[in-house]
Amino acid sequence: GWDITKTLRLINQMNPSVTEWLYSPIVYIKNDVCGDGFDFARSGRELLEKHETILPLLFHYRSMAKSNYKSHIEGRQKVKIKKYLYVIRPAGMFEWLLLKRRERCEGTQQQLIEIDFNKILTELREHMDAECYENILNAIEKKKTTKEMDEEPRIASIDKWIEEILNNRDAQLKELERMIPPKHPVDDFDQLLHK
Repeated sequence: GWDITKTLRLINQMNPSVTEWLYSPIVYIKNDVCGDGFDFARSGRELLEKHETILPLLFHYRSMAKSNYKSHIEGRQKVKIKKYLYVIRPAGMFEWLLLKRRERCEGTQQQLIEIDFNKILTELREHMDAECYENILNAIEKKKTTKEMDEEPRIASIDKWIEEILNNRDAQLKELERMIPPKHPVDDFDQLLHK
């Protein structure tokens, strides 16, 4: 559960935790407390979709990928598959968000947020080396069957993909920073709070 006022503030800031929560396909309890079909999660997603900046999400996922890469992969001969996935997911989320933002600017894409990594990976397939894509799928499958502490040799194609994303996207981020729109009018959030 979330405090509604705090949640609305976090939505306005494009907070990653709230964003992933609102888009999660897993819903434990959903009550129509007003009895009129009001859906706070749907309304929160609508506010997020109106939000034209995804910079907080981009910085979050890129920072997470960099941090995990430096801590668990860089400079090692062998790594735990689980740790690879701790880098692959945020790096993929970062890359996907950049791609979707570009498509949205070109008027060819409406959906701005997705948290199902299987869908994201499928959409990223045409933007990555085929060997890397297959190796990521293999790493996901391996994670399901290996023990927590098992280590594997590093995977060159995945390392190359991660390093490309982490080291060569500064110009795109700067371009997005220049295009930051004004924050949502507070009225949007007030109306939802009153509702």
